[in-house]
Amino acid sequence: MPIKFTPPSSEPTGADMQMTPSYAERDDAYANVILVLSPRWRLIICKDGRQYVLQRRSSNSPNVGVWIGKSHNMTKAGLILSCSRLDLLQDIDIIERLLSLPARPNLEAQNG
Repeated sequence: MPIKFTPPSSEPTGADMQMTPSYAERDDAYANVILVLSPRWRLIICKDGRQYVLQRRSSNSPNVGVWIGKSHNMTKAGLILSCSRLDLLQDIDIIERLLSLPARPNLEAQNG
C-alpha cells in the first residue's frame, strides 16, 4: 500500500494549523507533498501525477518565498540519483521513505 507522507506544520509556534489544500505546486499548502526532506527541500508529485519533483524553497526564512522545482523525475531510481547529487540523503529515515515509494509516481494511489 503506498504511503502518504504529510509535511510538518510550517506554523512558527508548532501549532497544527488547517490549511486549504492548493493545487499550485509552488504553494506551501500544495496537496501532493509526499515528503519533506529539510526545511528548504521537499518532494511532491506533479499536478499531472507523472513526475516526482524535488523542490527547494526560494528563501532561507520560513513562510517566505515559494517552492521551485529543481529536479523532475519519472522514476524512483532517477529521484534517488537526484537526491544523491543534491546531497539530500543524509538521514536514514528519508532514505527508507524514498525506497518505499512506487517505481513510478502514481497520484491516484498516493491520494486514494
